[in-house]
Amino acid sequence: MFIFFGDFIFKTMRKSFLFTILFVFCGSLWAQTQLFYNQMGYKPEQQKIILANKARFDSIYVYNSKGSLQGVFPLAPKAFWDAARDSVRAIDLSAIKDTGTYRLTFPMSSQSYHLRISNNPLQTVTDAALKFFYYQRAGEALPEKYAGKWHRPAGHPDTLVYMHPSSGEKGTMSSAKGWYDAGDYGKYIVNSGITTYTLLTLWEEQSEKFKKRRWNIPESTLPDLLAETRYNLDWMLTMQSKDGGVYHKMTALNFCGSIMPHEDTDKRYVIGKSTTAAMNFAAVMAYASRVYAPFDAKYSQTMLAAAKKAYDWGLENPRIIYHQPGDVQTGQYSDQDPKDEIFWASAEMLLATQDTKGPYMKQLQLLQAPIRIPSWQMVNALGYYTMARHPKIFGSLGARAQELIVAKADELVKVSQQNPYGISLDNGDFVWGSNSVVANFAIAMVQAHRIKPKAEYLQYAHRHLDYLLGQNPLGLSYVTGMGFRSVLNPHHRPSEADGIDAPVPGMLAGGPHDGGHDISEPHNPVPWQCKEYRVIGFPAMSFIDHRCSYATNEVAINWNAPLGYLSASLE
Repeated sequence: MFIFFGDFIFKTMRKSFLFTILFVFCGSLWAQTQLFYNQMGYKPEQQKIILANKARFDSIYVYNSKGSLQGVFPLAPKAFWDAARDSVRAIDLSAIKDTGTYRLTFPMSSQSYHLRISNNPLQTVTDAALKFFYYQRAGEALPEKYAGKWHRPAGHPDTLVYMHPSSGEKGTMSSAKGWYDAGDYGKYIVNSGITTYTLLTLWEEQSEKFKKRRWNIPESTLPDLLAETRYNLDWMLTMQSKDGGVYHKMTALNFCGSIMPHEDTDKRYVIGKSTTAAMNFAAVMAYASRVYAPFDAKYSQTMLAAAKKAYDWGLENPRIIYHQPGDVQTGQYSDQDPKDEIFWASAEMLLATQDTKGPYMKQLQLLQAPIRIPSWQMVNALGYYTMARHPKIFGSLGARAQELIVAKADELVKVSQQNPYGISLDNGDFVWGSNSVVANFAIAMVQAHRIKPKAEYLQYAHRHLDYLLGQNPLGLSYVTGMGFRSVLNPHHRPSEADGIDAPVPGMLAGGPHDGGHDISEPHNPVPWQCKEYRVIGFPAMSFIDHRCSYATNEVAINWNAPLGYLSASLE
């Protein structure tokens, strides 16, 4: 197996050409020095730490855009990271503050790298990460006017879907709109919950920025961020049953092959109910009712009423766990403990209703627990984030939430300071979707900075984003279309089947880990490349840029939302 690097390979690579990344390498290229840094660039005032791997010299020469020597910068001693089983040396270029493109080279070396300093290197990342959701729209054609070369016909209208026996209902219903969840064409309430929350938070915290921010989606009376989010909210509303419960997901019985949305004609079903789906729904609808109230009072009232029904159903049915029916093979999103969902929903319901005396406060007091970095199956931090933003409403609980967030951020900073890459990932954090863990760690620091401004919070939040955009042991930007060496072959059906070399831009790949979920099942044959990308004990290197690796190279809405939030917050 090989590591391929160098601009000439990345520029000539096509989807049919395998880009395999592992730590093992043979030949003379391995001896060459590699530089790892944010491939989209840095702001003038930002800390600029780049990393050198296999450096044979103790200094690096930096030339400005005019070709003049900007300076000679020393390399720090080696620092080892066991997740990559390798060492890097840091180079601090923070003293360079003029905008421009700089050439970096080592003594007696023909190698050179180009580093960009600009006033807003992240705007392209933010806009692409958020426009990703438009490309994920179900039931709607994407015309060339908005989608460019990634335009496609409408697929999955979902105006006639079947009630699976697990739903407790019979017949058919309409469940239109919404976003495709990931590389597949399913729609899942649980994963929509944390995703939609993150986008609503981006609006709540930065509404002035996003009132006029556009990224070329169909025109609406709403700002683009809210228009796109409403497209998914409209679908979520269809997933509530008459008794207030919420169906868990809407998918076919099995995943389809690598085909375009309009080519997938399998029957689609509303499947199951669960407490986690009901409470995710309640939390999001309560939050959205506040956000959309100034724009559409009737819509706001509809969402709040739906939230109340779902919340009441969830309290009456606090342990309805989703179990995958035997004839269903699509994503489970099964969570054995709904307490954190109830906690989060209680915070949103209290804030939306301003009812501090009812069941919401009681549940918040009852279900307090140590804060956990959020993921689709652990959402108590979302409740704490909401309480921390509105401490007056929540009283002592709001103050406690702020303390917990700051303490968590301090803990993450401490870990980051010990990591050669400046991130807070431990070996145990390399899980399916490890890149979203990176983004959510950084979001915790951003939240802490809003409570108690501290330079270190933003400094290390930037380092986490740097990691996603190229400053990692693979020297790869995990965001499609962003940087000079970015993911080219994500596990994403439209990008696999559209016949276009470049994937849809702005998608965050799941990221490295050595779990091997996509190669461990004998009944799931995969190309030999995906059978061999994993090396146990080297999680930071266990990644392959091949569509076969849904465990490391898939994309998902709940990974892109924190990417968009983080990039926008650090702009």
